[in-house]
Amino acid sequence: MVTNAVATPTENSIVSWCKQEFQPSRLFPNLISGGVTSVLTVIESVSYAALIFSGAMASDISTGIAVTLTSAAVAGLVMSLTSSYPGTIAVPQNKIAPILALIAASIVATMPEGATHEQVLMTVIAAILLSTLATGLFMTALGAFGLGGLIRFIPYPVVAGFLAGTGWLLLLGSIKAMTGTAVTWSSIPGLLATPVLVKWLPGLAFAVTAHTLMRRWKHFLIMPGLLTGAFVLFYSVLFLTGTPVHEAREAGWLIHTSASGGLWKFLTFHSVVQAEWSVVIAQAGSIASILLIGSVSILLNSSALELASKEDLDLDRELKSAGIANIATGLAGGMIGFTSLTITGLGLKMGVRSRLVGLVTVLSCTAVLFLGAGVLSYFPEPIIGGLLMFLGMEFLTEWVFETRHELPFSDWCIVIMILSVVGLFGFLYGVLAGVVAAIVVFVLNYSRVNVVKHELTGGHHRSNVDRPPRQQRLLRERGEQIYILKLSGYIFFGTANHLLNQVRQRVENSQLDVLRFALLDFRDVSGIDSSAVISLVKMNQLAVKSGFALVFTHLPDSIRTQLDKGRLCELEDRGCLDFADTDHGIEWCEDQILISEGQQPRKEEIRSLAEHLEEWVPGALEWPKLEKYLQRKEVPEGETLIRQGDIADELFFIESGQVSVSIAASDGESIRIRKMGEGTVVGELGLYLNQARTASVVTKEASVVYRLTRESLKEMEDANPQTAAAFHRFMVRLLAQRLLHTDNTLKRLLE
Repeated sequence: MVTNAVATPTENSIVSWCKQEFQPSRLFPNLISGGVTSVLTVIESVSYAALIFSGAMASDISTGIAVTLTSAAVAGLVMSLTSSYPGTIAVPQNKIAPILALIAASIVATMPEGATHEQVLMTVIAAILLSTLATGLFMTALGAFGLGGLIRFIPYPVVAGFLAGTGWLLLLGSIKAMTGTAVTWSSIPGLLATPVLVKWLPGLAFAVTAHTLMRRWKHFLIMPGLLTGAFVLFYSVLFLTGTPVHEAREAGWLIHTSASGGLWKFLTFHSVVQAEWSVVIAQAGSIASILLIGSVSILLNSSALELASKEDLDLDRELKSAGIANIATGLAGGMIGFTSLTITGLGLKMGVRSRLVGLVTVLSCTAVLFLGAGVLSYFPEPIIGGLLMFLGMEFLTEWVFETRHELPFSDWCIVIMILSVVGLFGFLYGVLAGVVAAIVVFVLNYSRVNVVKHELTGGHHRSNVDRPPRQQRLLRERGEQIYILKLSGYIFFGTANHLLNQVRQRVENSQLDVLRFALLDFRDVSGIDSSAVISLVKMNQLAVKSGFALVFTHLPDSIRTQLDKGRLCELEDRGCLDFADTDHGIEWCEDQILISEGQQPRKEEIRSLAEHLEEWVPGALEWPKLEKYLQRKEVPEGETLIRQGDIADELFFIESGQVSVSIAASDGESIRIRKMGEGTVVGELGLYLNQARTASVVTKEASVVYRLTRESLKEMEDANPQTAAAFHRFMVRLLAQRLLHTDNTLKRLLE
């Protein structure tokens, strides 16, 4: 949560907060900023009412204004007190108003025959209140469950398409608000007729002027100045033409409110009782789209406000704040409202970040709601419609034209597609197209992600089994027969098919040794879907046909269960080769290669330690001279040769048998890091570095070992320096080979 510099009533006592905010140095800037934001909030509220209550509903504009001002007052009060940004101004939403206008028009067209005008009005109000309450509950739930970060998962082109569609609806709605005629192909000739043209051309002139100036200069006083200038110009024309105000109102140039005095009515009860709820329920799809658009919009506005204010906002808190605000607004009879980025940003540009600005705006809206019906009747329709048209132009410019230079062409086409669907078929279909586009974008983008994190061969990545030089050379030569794929992420139908094709290409690659083993490492795989199971079944079919073994390692129980359900392990009576870890899986593959080459991977022909050493340093280390410094020992299975944490004072040559090198994990389990057999050396690092043992060594079967202590090594160096030098060369060669193998593996992993 953000720690704001401005104290709030919930953070300190109300008395101390008031003392701080009502200091002259803070009070006057707050009042001036609150006055400016109040005027803009009232004008925007009236413009959205004119948009929703237009056409057949135009006579109910006063009720519409009551709905929008209720939203500005109630939502503004709640969010100004609870938002994580202290200067938040909440208003009815320009992104939601066009959808509510479509719902209102649809309700008017689908009401049963014989329905009274009052029933139609209350049904429209009921739909508005239902959408407000549902959105409030949805936002509150998202915030309560900490899902504010969901905005990060919606593809940017889809969001841009929604907002571009909103701009288009605002543009069309502004013409309907000024003329009373909806824009359709058939109505275009009528809209271009002179008596109607003069109704919306002034609004267009205002919108173009505002759009041009606001794009050229970013000063916060431009919009208040334009509105003031437009009011003065309008009434100057009335004065110069000698047109009385009441005649201008009757001609449709001014808002015609039937109310006098106060506007507010308790609409909730009346709408519940008189509404035709079957018609409201028929709008469920559009209301559902409002839930989505509203939740996305509050998060988008909050994210943009973060950038403008250079503060980190708590998105979950913003969701809960907006959710509670809309629940209260719905119960009071208002439409959806939450943070206005433009008006809140205006206060920010004026250098004010105080909750008092929001409270002043709320008081102003409340005063107009209860006392100002007469004042609103002097609002010119062209200015209200022009403001709506300006907002539509801003949306289209920002999300259609500017994104053309910000997005790849394919992403920009998604924006245009959603906009086109909204324009041709309606907003609900645009939302559906956006959801489909989001799914397609996700699938296409994720399919490009290769689930193969690393592609290795047995020559690059060996098991942690120390083998005699002869076997090591053989495994290096035959290493390409083992194909190792380290997988990561979630494997679904797109990526699974790519994985299958990758294995198939390796099988068909005639320039490499014939594939004998394909090892899939699932350590970093989060899950698979049913299509991935089918692809793995096909891979096993390919393995049977081509004669290679399919090996799985690090299989989680959940994925193993899915593979069992897919009957993967029953194919052609071929059991699943499933190993706990990749090390054991590679070891098995290496053992099979050695067996096929006529060698026993675990026990070669009986050879002495002298013969093993001769392989490492031919002719350099004379066994009789070395043997007298060693202690031969026959060790049973399960004997601990070296214990983790002990002082290192010896090393062991293994003549026969096997030992396992392991470390103790934090959870108490033992993790094998190496297995060593005939002709290998264990414990040399601790002896040379004179440090505590970092791992334990336990015999896996009865073994014969030779022990060299620190004292014996010192004696060898003093009494027989040539033998000691040969011994050290042997150890350097052994360690260098291990280091080279590790280096090659790391290089391959980093490619």
